[in-house]
Amino acid sequence: MGNCIFKQNVKAVVISNADDSSSTTNFLNQFSSKNNCNISHEINMLTNHHYVLKETWDNTNYSAPVTEILRNNALVLDIGCGSGTWVLDMATEYSTSTFIGIDSTSFFPKQIRPVNTNFHQLNVLDGLPWNKNHFDFVYQRMMLTSLTEEDYQNQIREIVRITKPGGWIEIMEKNVELNNSGPTTTMILKGACKVLESASFNTKIGAQIKRWLQECGLVNLRFQEKTTPLGAWGNHIGVAAFDDMLISLKKLQNCLLQNLKITEKEFDGIVDTIKSEVEENRTSITTFRCFAQKPIQ
Repeated sequence: MGNCIFKQNVKAVVISNADDSSSTTNFLNQFSSKNNCNISHEINMLTNHHYVLKETWDNTNYSAPVTEILRNNALVLDIGCGSGTWVLDMATEYSTSTFIGIDSTSFFPKQIRPVNTNFHQLNVLDGLPWNKNHFDFVYQRMMLTSLTEEDYQNQIREIVRITKPGGWIEIMEKNVELNNSGPTTTMILKGACKVLESASFNTKIGAQIKRWLQECGLVNLRFQEKTTPLGAWGNHIGVAAFDDMLISLKKLQNCLLQNLKITEKEFDGIVDTIKSEVEENRTSITTFRCFAQKPIQ
């Protein structure tokens, strides 16, 4: 598959402590130089994605019943933290708790960040480097194209291992298939699914996540879904969500050209058609949160 494989093998690096700040804007300013324009673009995309999801979910960052835990010196882990926006957002709201973010890339803040946060660059495929029963709340989202189905199942076992008895686990993902998609949109998404599945990624991971959590003996399991509009028919949130979807598609462009046997010019035409179809059909995307509790021993 060559450049169609998405996993990254990154050695673990511990990021040192830094100064206090609750401002995401200050963090983004660390990457404002022209030499870092691509990094800045990626960070802006990840940050935009965070706020699209947050607004979709009624301006909440989580669904598990952990508010009281978070108000009482909780230790929280965010897996696949990206630019660190979820960690920064949560750390500002719950200043007495400690939030740790991990990711295979280092787009998170290295200097300017709240004192109750820390970030680590590491490869989760090597396991999670904490002792068992360590965290009060473990949160993971949008790892569908980072973990194969086998890796995902192993990852859940690791998450359960490091969660304290009585602690909570929440996993958030999105459906690759869209709601009310037009014919061209459906065609390109089927191609995207084929590309992902050929690399052993499960594009229908929702049911599996529920089953894996149950098999690990977790209790009080809940599964919730929300839909986000795609396109201008859904106002600002729809525009932002559609831009996010296009970025994801363009990351798969080379693989899609091979799989669908189309040219780059034809791909651009398909994108233009998709832009029209999402408006005509009022297309939307579904995201879900699955959360459960580790039983008290």
